Amino acid sequence: MIRLNLLQVRVARERKKASAALQLIVLLVALVAEVGALAFLTLRLSDQVRAKDEEIQSLRGTLAVKRGQTADFEAKKAELEQIRNKKQVIESLRAARTGPKNMLAEVMRMLSKGRGPTLDETAQNLVRQRPDQNFHREWDHRRLWLRSFTEADRQATIVGSALDVQDISEFQRRLNLSQYFDDVRWVSSPEAQSTEGGESSYDFTLKARVVYQ
Repeated sequence: MIRLNLLQVRVARERKKASAALQLIVLLVALVAEVGALAFLTLRLSDQVRAKDEEIQSLRGTLAVKRGQTADFEAKKAELEQIRNKKQVIESLRAARTGPKNMLAEVMRMLSKGRGPTLDETAQNLVRQRPDQNFHREWDHRRLWLRSFTEADRQATIVGSALDVQDISEFQRRLNLSQYFDDVRWVSSPEAQSTEGGESSYDFTLKARVVYQ
């Protein structure tokens, strides 16, 4: 005769069911925890992405402003360059109109009693440091006279005569110190000439670069 202990079988089944339910609960809890962690990470990453997007938009706005400022700067720079060019043209036209008159007036001053050339700052510093390079104010301008004065392309040719070579040197010194002339040089050595009264004179030719003011 076979006897089955159904109570033990029932208890074993209940235990298996309880164990399976517990495992399911643990699995669900783990799954919920994992989903929660993923959701948290997703939200955190979304916040970081949003912050980076805002930062990028801000940088783009700043870059646009900088580009606008750069374009405005370049426009102002070009405008300033145009103004400078116009100013140079106006000054060149003014110098071309008034320069010859001022230059001739300067020559007349150099050949007037008690007067001399107009010195710029460089020439003034030179004569202060080297007084021997200054012109002689007591020089008698009647010892030298001009026969012709021509100018072309800012190059002047001065032809004249003087009673002595030193008079020519004095005139050349005055031209060199003047702010209206530069690079003054003799074309050739002065040549002695005899006058009707028996006195000697020296013919000379000087060349110089004209600096219009």
